[in-house]
Amino acid sequence: MDTERLGIDPSGKGRNGVEELKDTKLPKPTPWKIGGFYGVFEGRDGMPVSGCVIWRDLNKRTRDMHAVAKIESKLRSERDNEQREYGMSGLARPELVPIDPVRLDGKNYPIWARRMEFFLKELKVEYVLYEPCPSIIVGSVAFSGGLTELKDAKEKWIKDDFLGLRTILNYLCDDLLHRYGKRKKTTTAKQLWDDLKLMFGTKKYLVRKYMDFQMVDQKPLVEQIQEFNRIFDEVVASGMTLSEKFHVSAILSKLPASWKHVNIKLKRNINEPLTLEVLMDHLRIEEEYVCV
Repeated sequence: MDTERLGIDPSGKGRNGVEELKDTKLPKPTPWKIGGFYGVFEGRDGMPVSGCVIWRDLNKRTRDMHAVAKIESKLRSERDNEQREYGMSGLARPELVPIDPVRLDGKNYPIWARRMEFFLKELKVEYVLYEPCPSIIVGSVAFSGGLTELKDAKEKWIKDDFLGLRTILNYLCDDLLHRYGKRKKTTTAKQLWDDLKLMFGTKKYLVRKYMDFQMVDQKPLVEQIQEFNRIFDEVVASGMTLSEKFHVSAILSKLPASWKHVNIKLKRNINEPLTLEVLMDHLRIEEEYVCV
C-alpha cells in the first residue's frame, strides 16, 4: 500500500498519539528526477511514487487526524469538568441505593406501605396499583398499528401486575402470606393492595390497635411505651385528632399492675404539667431505680 511505503501511520494518530498532534509534521518527500520530470518521488522503499497519490493520502490522513483529535479533546474536557465538579464539592459520585422493604406483620403497615411503594417504583411496576389494565374494544382502533400497540401495552401490564403481586406477597409475614397467598389466580396487585390497606391502614383498625394495646410486667416498660407512642403517631398521621393529654392519661391507665403505685405518686407529687416528655422522664428514672 502506498501509505505503508511512505511511512504513514494508518491509525491516523501518529507515533506519539493524538496528544502531540499539533507538533506532528508531515514528511517531506524527496524529489527524484526521472527523464527530467519531477512529478514522481522516491518512497521509503526506494520505489517511485506519484506526487498526486502522496498529497492525496497525506491530505486525507491529516483531516482524519484533526477530526479524531477534536472529538477526543471534547470528551477529555467533559470528563475533567465532571471530576473537578465532584472533587470541589467533596461529594462522591451518586449511586442508587437499593430499597429493602420490611415484611408486613399487621402492626407496621404505615412504614411497610411507604417502603413497598418505593420498592415497586424502583421495579417500575408501581403504576399497576393505580392504572387499570388496557382494554381492547373491537372497532375502537382505526388502524392495525394502534391495535398492536394496545396489545403490547396490555401484555406489559399483565406481566408487571404479576411481578407486583408476587413482590407484595413476598414481603408479608408467614401468617398473612398463608391467608392471602391462597387467593384466586385472577387477583391483581391492586386488589391485594386495597385489601391490605382496608385491613391494616384504616382509621378503624388504628383506633382498635390503640385501644387494645396492653403493657405487661415481663417486658421493659419504656420500650412498651415507645411502641405505644408509635401507634399514637400512626393514629394522628391518619387524620384523627388525639390530644397529648389524652395520650398521657391512656399511658397511665395501661401501666402494669406492679406500676400502679407510680401512677398514684405522679398524680399526687408532681408540681408541673404532666406532658408526655415529663412522664417519659419519670418512668425512665423509676425503671432504672427498679432495675438497680
